[in-house]
Amino acid sequence: MRHYLRYLTHKLKNEPWQQLFLDIYGKAGLRITPYYLVMEGRFGDAPPLPAKASKYTVRFLGPEDMAQIAAMPERSIREPLTQKWFEEGNLCFGMLCDETIIAFVWCNLETCHFWGHPFPLAENEAYIFDAHTSKDYRGAGIAPYLRYRLYEEMEKRGKTCLYSYTSQLNRPAQRFKLKLNARVMGKGLSILFLKRWHLVSRFTPCREYADIADRWKAPPTIFSRT
Repeated sequence: MRHYLRYLTHKLKNEPWQQLFLDIYGKAGLRITPYYLVMEGRFGDAPPLPAKASKYTVRFLGPEDMAQIAAMPERSIREPLTQKWFEEGNLCFGMLCDETIIAFVWCNLETCHFWGHPFPLAENEAYIFDAHTSKDYRGAGIAPYLRYRLYEEMEKRGKTCLYSYTSQLNRPAQRFKLKLNARVMGKGLSILFLKRWHLVSRFTPCREYADIADRWKAPPTIFSRT
């Protein structure tokens, strides 16, 4: 409980108050998520290097790094879950400062597994999730630089089209992705009760992508069981 209270305090300081209420509802069993589906990749120039860039290194992280990630005070995800993500074949790409992990992001190479709008991925696609920058390093250009380096690493693996989701309430994340020339493909709303019942699952593609949206367009769903 103490760990979760620290997490909520961090959320209140860094995110809209509406998101805090949604997090509390989620803890009580009612998960409400208004979201945007976003396509990312090397669609523009690389962002500028962070200040003191020579201090930082980037690399793929391994299971041995998960204890350090779980110990970040603003994190709510525990180490066993991240170990499970590795077992399922997901990748974790991170930035370090003097061997301390300061930022990371996860990738799924097979499935877009976001609970509100899952769909299988094509050979050239990947799904980005659980991106995080330590609070002491925010505002220094770390997140966009790491994200772009991830784009480069994924291209080496043939992954040129990367999907992610952004909360409609998270304006900083929206601005961050737009600076990287990410493309909003559509918006949706998902409501899940007790991790089993989808009360609402709806997605609407943007008009300019409507003709290519059939593969990842989620059908409207009301009162269905997961």
